[in-house]
Amino acid sequence: MRKFVFCVFMICVFASAAEAQQVITQYLPHFVAGSLPASDWESKALFVNLSGVPNAVTIDFFDNAGSPLVLSTSKGTNSSFVVNLQKPAPDSIASDVLEILRNSGSFVTGWTKVTSDKPFAVDLEFRQFAPGSTEPTGKADVPSSPVENVLTYPLAPNNGVALVNPGSQDARVSFTAFDRSGNKLKEGAFVLARGAKMSSFFNQAPFFLDSIGIIVIASNISLSGIAMDFEGLVFKTIPRIPTPRRLDSQAGNTKIGFVVLTSNDRQPAKREEVQQYFGEAVYFQKILLDKEMLLNGFNRVELPYDLDSNGLPSVVMVDGGDRKLYVEGNERALTNIENEIRNKIPENWKFVVVVGDVGNPNDLGDDMPIRGGGGWFSGRVYMRITHMRKIHRSFLGNEAQCPGESNGITLSRCVNVNASLFNHEAGHGFWGLDHSAFADDSHGLNAAKMKFRSMVGGGANEGCYNPEKTKKGECVLMSVEAEGIARGSLSNLNDFGWIPEKQSWPKVEIKEKEFDGKRLRVIFKAEDAENGISSVKIETIFDSPWAQYWKQIGHTDDLENFVIEVDLKPQFGKTKIGPVYLVVSNNHGQKTLVNLF
Repeated sequence: MRKFVFCVFMICVFASAAEAQQVITQYLPHFVAGSLPASDWESKALFVNLSGVPNAVTIDFFDNAGSPLVLSTSKGTNSSFVVNLQKPAPDSIASDVLEILRNSGSFVTGWTKVTSDKPFAVDLEFRQFAPGSTEPTGKADVPSSPVENVLTYPLAPNNGVALVNPGSQDARVSFTAFDRSGNKLKEGAFVLARGAKMSSFFNQAPFFLDSIGIIVIASNISLSGIAMDFEGLVFKTIPRIPTPRRLDSQAGNTKIGFVVLTSNDRQPAKREEVQQYFGEAVYFQKILLDKEMLLNGFNRVELPYDLDSNGLPSVVMVDGGDRKLYVEGNERALTNIENEIRNKIPENWKFVVVVGDVGNPNDLGDDMPIRGGGGWFSGRVYMRITHMRKIHRSFLGNEAQCPGESNGITLSRCVNVNASLFNHEAGHGFWGLDHSAFADDSHGLNAAKMKFRSMVGGGANEGCYNPEKTKKGECVLMSVEAEGIARGSLSNLNDFGWIPEKQSWPKVEIKEKEFDGKRLRVIFKAEDAENGISSVKIETIFDSPWAQYWKQIGHTDDLENFVIEVDLKPQFGKTKIGPVYLVVSNNHGQKTLVNLF
């Protein structure tokens, strides 16, 4: 029989992950400081602790070539600083400031990488002064900029852009400019070296554009960027604008749809009702991704759900026939159901949420053989309608008993549990995410002590969507999950055809490896001349994949001799560790798996 279940609801167990898994990276692509003949400049970074516990944030400064840049700051002279943020007091924030001194000497510019193993926010302000003056003549706020492959900005002669390549190899960058009517003005290309930063007005090299419209900048390696508008002494940052879809991009029409799988022994649910349930699930999913992707240094993901004229998810009803057959895993019944789904859904529904209609809202029996995960083939998410009914924003804060749950389980908690379940299974089905867990809880069991949440780990159902009520911690999408989402094929649809489809897979050469049953040490070489290396991961597989180590690759990493040393743990309830794999991913989501032990 085919294996079609990634995890079974309420029987998913969670092993611990190495601390390297929870490292958040954000970029500030532009700063200035020092003196020019007619002006002085200074920059100031503001850090805010979002974790609820003490938080050590590291900021690294690089010059325009990607080399460490030593600066005089309010916290000393160095190229790297640790900013210790206190635990926030109730109803307040904990923050600190690092100022790059303008009297430090000659004019300098560069970029920064900011990291921590706990949630934080960082923002940079740079200001211009007349020589010797204490009052700024101009200033601009530069928020952290997520890395992505396509960046779109308003185009005007006074506008400029700063781009940083924090990746593992040189980036091939292209740009296409359009006028206000959508007519193509110009195309061009340039190379941005590994670790390098470029900044230019759009009327200067390499763009040479004097028109007004929009400009689409695309790269095979993810970039961090910021655009600014300069008018005399007045300057300000410019927000990105939505990227237009290329007319020749077929993938841009891909949609996510919902299928309700009925059975012949009970009255099917009404389409209008299930659309409301599904709309609530999509609402909570958007809340999670909008906040957490940016927090982890990646851009928001616009999921292409197929919506009707009322803005509700489109639904196709499919007759599952005799439920007893597919509950028992009858191969023919499963194949027939899959064929029915394929025949009834629109051709552009490449990703589908299949929801089993168990009829009774209080029925939580194990009557669905496909209760979660990556399903029969890529792009499927499987849920039961009993779970979807309990996802509604009006339930938040409602302490009434949740129908069908044990005593003490409130409606408010039901929202967290079931919205988290939907996101968990979407993580498997939409992006192929492994199970992962927290760096601060050995087996993901004590929700009251957890500082961090995980989309496909344990405990995500405690306080993710109503933390002000539960007071149990932060709902944090872990960085290993955020990177998997950002690089996944579903998210790559947001490139709208601007990135050429040149598939490649990382090449990996194992140089040394040893494993004593607990401690793993491996040295390897990794390269991908086409799309670069995005991350490396150690994964163990017993019943299902578990990420036990993860690192996002940057321009300072040595991929000729990359070393991983990590203690591995069995999946909870097991006595031994399953097969151990090294997983190397490129910037477009392709992965190479190497069986180590």
